[in-house]
Amino acid sequence: MIHGLAEVYRESSSLIKRIILRMVESPVSMIGMKSKEILQLIESGPKGSETLVTRVLHILTENEAPSKELVTMVRGLYAKRVTDVRMLIPVLPGLDQKQLEDLLPKIIKQTPNVVKEAFKRILSPFRAGGTGGGPITPAQLLIALHHIEGKGEEMRGVIAATNLCFAEKGIYTSEVLAIVLT
Repeated sequence: MIHGLAEVYRESSSLIKRIILRMVESPVSMIGMKSKEILQLIESGPKGSETLVTRVLHILTENEAPSKELVTMVRGLYAKRVTDVRMLIPVLPGLDQKQLEDLLPKIIKQTPNVVKEAFKRILSPFRAGGTGGGPITPAQLLIALHHIEGKGEEMRGVIAATNLCFAEKGIYTSEVLAIVLT
């Protein structure tokens, strides 16, 4: 049935698309990421339904870490069909450090809200009450940002991303900054 929704979404007006994106939250949350139908939608949703698939991914990973199967599937989709880095944001916590570092230059070129959401996902294990254990530590993220090369607009992206990190005072403590500086 969800594949039928993807077809309807693809053919709908922008108003109907917005309504579908809002209404899909509860059913997708109840179905969960282990559903074969959801995984099939993600893997082979029709062209034109990428925004719906991205919304489904955000819903699935909002309160739960992405499964390895989901991460692999989304990475495959990104490599083959959807080259928009925003598709990967929901599964960023499931990537390894090298994969994240490779994606950082593309992530920081996005709008400030997208970069903020990406960093929120990456750093979620380190927030208050978190146990750590994410794919990259806050210090490693700052160091990786420092290693991004570029000029002009690219450097503005690095500076803006670094400022986003510094705004997370609960994560970027003096201890973390000491690690970065040594």
